[in-house]
Formats: sequence, C-alpha cells, structure tokens
Amino acid sequence: MSPFLRAYFSRLGWTGEPDVSIDTLRQLHLQHNSAIPFENLDVLLPRGFYYANDSGGLNSVSTTFTVQARTIDDDGVATGVWATLGTHTISKATTTPQRISYRYAVTAGRYEVRFQRTDTKQTDSRYGHEVDWAGLRAYLQHYLSPNPILLPFHLLGEFSRTLALAEELGLAVSAASDDYHLLQSVNRALLAHAAAGRQVVVCIDEAQAMPLETLESLRLLSNLETEKRKLLQIILFGQPELDGKLAEPAVRQLLQRIAFNYRLSGLSRQEVENYLAHRLRVAGYRGERVFGPRAVRCLHRASRGTPRLLNILAHKSLLAVFGEGRHAVRAAHVRQAAADTEGAAAPGWW
Repeated sequence: MSPFLRAYFSRLGWTGEPDVSIDTLRQLHLQHNSAIPFENLDVLLPRGFYYANDSGGLNSVSTTFTVQARTIDDDGVATGVWATLGTHTISKATTTPQRISYRYAVTAGRYEVRFQRTDTKQTDSRYGHEVDWAGLRAYLQHYLSPNPILLPFHLLGEFSRTLALAEELGLAVSAASDDYHLLQSVNRALLAHAAAGRQVVVCIDEAQAMPLETLESLRLLSNLETEKRKLLQIILFGQPELDGKLAEPAVRQLLQRIAFNYRLSGLSRQEVENYLAHRLRVAGYRGERVFGPRAVRCLHRASRGTPRLLNILAHKSLLAVFGEGRHAVRAAHVRQAAADTEGAAAPGWW
C-alpha cells in the first residue's frame, strides 16, 4: 500500500480491507463524506463576465449568489436545517474565463450543499453572464499541497502518481525510504530496462515551477549511467523563467549537464496569419476574410507571436466585432482587446 493511501485511510479513520471492489468503494465514499468536510467551493465564469457595448468595449456586470449547506445521514436524509455559509457578489468586465474559489469552515460530517443565484441572468447575446458551480473540493491538510509543486520526494516517491518516477518504474517504495535507497532502487530498475534495450525518458512540463531542491534531485538522477550510456534521459519544458532558475549557483552543476537546449520563438507575422486562417477553417468557417492585414499585424505585435495570447486576443477581437454587428476585425478591435488582456503588449502606434 502506498504512503498516500495509508495517509488517506488514516485521515478517514477507515480500518477495512482495501480490496478492489464496489463494496469497498461504497464504504470509502460514505466514510469520506463523514470524515472530511468540504473546504472549497469553485465558481466558474465559463465565458468571462461582461457586456459588449456599442463602441466595441466591455462594461462590467455583476451577480450575487448564496451558498447553503445542511447535514444529512448515510441515506441522504436531512438531519439539520439549511445554514448560509456565505453570500458573495462578483463584478467583472472580461472575456477571459474565470474560476473563483471560496473556502468555508465546517465541522466534519456529511452535507447536502446548494448554490443559489439571487440575480437574474442576462440572456442577451451581448452578455457574458453565465455562472456555474464547478464543484466542491477537500484535501488532506499537511499532506497534500493546495497548489502541488514537484518536491524532491515527489520526484522519487509514490506521492504523485503521474510524476513519481519510482512508481512509473514499477517499484514498491516505502514512505520511510531515504534518498539513498530510493536512488539505488531506481538505478537497479533503469539497469534492467537498459539490459532489455529500452531507453527511459522523463519529460517534465512547467519545469519553471520546480523549486531548486527538486532540480538538484534531477541532477542526482542524471548521474545514473553505465560505462557506455546514460540510463535516463531528462527533458525539461518550461517558460522563460526556467532559464533564470537554472542560472542559480545552487544548480550550476545541473546546467553544466544540459547537452541541448532550444528556445521556441514567437510566430512570425505570416505564421500568425496562417494560424488564424487554420483555426477558422477547423471551426468550419468558409466565408470572406475576417482578419485583414492591419488586424493581423496588430495581433502579431500585441501577442508577440505567443499562441496562447494570440488565441485570447483573437477571441476578444471577434467579440468586439460581433458587438458592433460587423464582419471584419479591424486594428481598433485588436487594440481594445490588447488593453483588456494581461500580458499583451501595450497598444501603441500600431
């Protein structure tokens, strides 16, 4: 049994036999609901929150909602009265989807929860006024991080199923194992893969979020080799901040072990135009040109060729065009979108 499961069962106070069955799942479900109260409620604004005015800009809109809960028994029968956990108001003017979390302090137990919107939803097509209840969340305090990052033990241990190298290699790792024995276990497994003619590659995305201690763990892993070959190839993907982190003196030895590196540059102006045309075709559009040459130039400069920003700016520009009842995106629409988008280049003479 993994350290995660032991910690989870301990938190639940569950002492049953952890066999893989529907009965076990049902027992764990009931025990979880009784032992771990919900601690976070997520509210989703899937289309952003705005009113597209006649000038192509965005006006702020608001909503108010109430969250209530009452206790229930294992059969779902209410044992308490509805209690208000909070009343909240959201006011925004943005086309960027939003996820907002609210935390409530409740005692352990099983609850029925309801989310009630107290204002009237605007259904006019110019409004982005949709509010969804995305779900309830609870987590194991002092064991799970609310914003997980790859910590050294996570890299070598079973804590995270998707990032734990030892578990991916099929190793049985104890929570009490020290770094030395973990590394030896990983080394033996890699030698077995090498003997079978298999190359093990570790790909880590968003590597700029890793602390320096984890990068040092990567250096230790990069030392695993035979006389002829490396046992493990490591590929890091990250934002430009990764370069700054790798330049830290504490991880200088890791930087010296990097054989190849490549920085993806932004899309060129022609590539931006091709990309927009491709996205429109995929969406099924076969009409007249939507993004003219000046609009493409503005999108290229505002996004700096970054596809993620380009998507947001193009979406907002199309929304502004729709609000005016027009068909083609102009440079003015892109400037308005850039002024409303975090990370976009500030509108200038372009």
